[in-house]
Amino acid sequence: MKNTWLFFIVFFFSPVFASPTSYDFLSCHKMASSMLLYCLDEKPGYVNDDCFDKARLGKDACYLGVSEKYTQPDDNIIKAEKEAIKKIQ
Repeated sequence: MKNTWLFFIVFFFSPVFASPTSYDFLSCHKMASSMLLYCLDEKPGYVNDDCFDKARLGKDACYLGVSEKYTQPDDNIIKAEKEAIKKIQ
């Protein structure tokens, strides 16, 4: 019986790691396009290469933040799982 409960706890309460979908990155795209438009409006003309670089850096930072949300396990779930295993044993 203990093995059944242990399997149940580990299977259903173990942290699940997923990968972000394209929907998760929509806010990054909107933010990057807003940054680019703002910068281009502030610096009209043909010498605005830094606008593209700033927008790209902002997008990359946002991508990193979205990806980190999916790779870090939830500490509360891990604690609950460990406590449940201790109770069974």
